[in-house]
Amino acid sequence: MLEHLAEARIQAARLDSNVPHAEQRRQEKERQLLAVLASTSGAAIVYVATVRRANERCERLRAQGILTERYHGELQRRERAAAQERFMSGGCRVIVAAVLPSARRLLRRAAAPIAAARHFALGQRVHHARFGSGEVLRVEADQIVVDFIRGGKRRVLANYLEPAA
Repeated sequence: MLEHLAEARIQAARLDSNVPHAEQRRQEKERQLLAVLASTSGAAIVYVATVRRANERCERLRAQGILTERYHGELQRRERAAAQERFMSGGCRVIVAAVLPSARRLLRRAAAPIAAARHFALGQRVHHARFGSGEVLRVEADQIVVDFIRGGKRRVLANYLEPAA
């Protein structure tokens, strides 16, 4: 369901001292990233190796008109939380993160159910393996409130719902 996140996972590699070659590689990465973002409509997390690159990439994407936030260790806790909340609530489409590999897994894991919840609309008919069919009443962060025919009103994770046939 969230294949676009895997496609958008562009990691910056260490650039060598050959400036013309390094600049050429940077431009190619930028072109590839813009192509991936143009070909998908969902959210994306872009990982980079340093804080400086996160700030630069964020500004370049903003200059292209893409709603982008940055996420790295030099931001204040409140700024990081606000950026993550804007990303997860759909306030921005892309988050550029300079994080450790272990934290990348945590960020992806946290974003997956939020992105899944965006695919459901109020009044939409859905199906749950345990509770059966129902209608979406409310969409909250990573959960959806559904009025199930057999199970009544329940709050369930979006990952466990499918659009009704």
